[in-house]
Amino acid sequence: AAVRPNLVVCNTVMGACEKCRQWEHALSLFGELCHGCLQPSIITFNAVLSACEKCAQWQLALRLFEDVWTSRLQPDVVTFSAAISACEKSLRWEQALCVFSKLLRHDIQPDILTYGSIISACEKCRRWELALHFLGDVHRSQLQADIVVFNAAMSAWEKGHQAEQVLQLFSDVRKTRLQPNTITYSAAVSACEKGSRWTEALLWFVNLQRGRLRPDAVVFNAAASASAKCCEWITALCLLGGMPLSRLQLDPVSHNVAVGSWEAGQRWKQVMSTLHDFSRSRSDPDVITYSAAVSSCELCRQWRHASHLVGVMASRRSQPSAAVYSSVVRVHRACRRFRRASRLLGDLRRASIGHLDSSAHGRSRRLG
Repeated sequence: AAVRPNLVVCNTVMGACEKCRQWEHALSLFGELCHGCLQPSIITFNAVLSACEKCAQWQLALRLFEDVWTSRLQPDVVTFSAAISACEKSLRWEQALCVFSKLLRHDIQPDILTYGSIISACEKCRRWELALHFLGDVHRSQLQADIVVFNAAMSAWEKGHQAEQVLQLFSDVRKTRLQPNTITYSAAVSACEKGSRWTEALLWFVNLQRGRLRPDAVVFNAAASASAKCCEWITALCLLGGMPLSRLQLDPVSHNVAVGSWEAGQRWKQVMSTLHDFSRSRSDPDVITYSAAVSSCELCRQWRHASHLVGVMASRRSQPSAAVYSSVVRVHRACRRFRRASRLLGDLRRASIGHLDSSAHGRSRRLG
């Protein structure tokens, strides 16, 4: 006779599917169980919910979450945490808040994993005030915050351009027995970058390496960007040059920082070379990249390359901004190509892009 699996076996198998991120298999087994003679328990629901959560299947997770109530089962904190985490991974902060509110209405005490998920959901969607509200709830509940909660809170402050608060939270981490990780340092470096505090950004970057942690592309980019913003373009380029040594590939953010750094150093040839590297990395430059490149050509009076870049932008359906046109007009004026500058002004008016700055008008207007 065939051996029929019992509920414990099914729950164990679904738990294994969850750990291996096989949400389709977990869902399939759950469906077979529901159509069979076995009644799913809250453990069953939690297992399949967690499988969907780990793969960011938030809609399925919320559907299963509602099925818990229709099945007249009593959800526990694991049920709520899995649903909130699924929303967090899919950047659905409003849905995460709805689930969290329901948890409170049913007098279920959130644990540190629940708070970690809801704080991270708010942080990822740049709702840093809400994230810090929940961090206050953690302290008021006398729960011991883990590094995930601290990282989410620090990232929330960082996105809110609150550098002092980020560094204060880092100090709080050091007062505990928690070990800062790459994400912790990344938040500190990024906060300093947004505050144009390049020396502090480099200090945190060095401290990360002293802690025997491996910096990722986000940390490299933030430290390089902080240096570039403060006109320390050589330092920025040295940091970017260290990425391949750390077995990291330059991403679009890295290339933007590189273009901006070469622009600050008035190295137009290197700017054009970096733009070429974009194509090799299978990523497209954005308007910010082209603006910096055109500005570099303007500073070095390379009117041909500036005009070529505007043409490339148009061919890629990337509308040149008024700032880009201003740079091109100015470089043509500087090279005494007044008729071309006047034609560009006419193109701008016909395209209704925006207003050129006063330096781009001036003599071109008189000669038009």
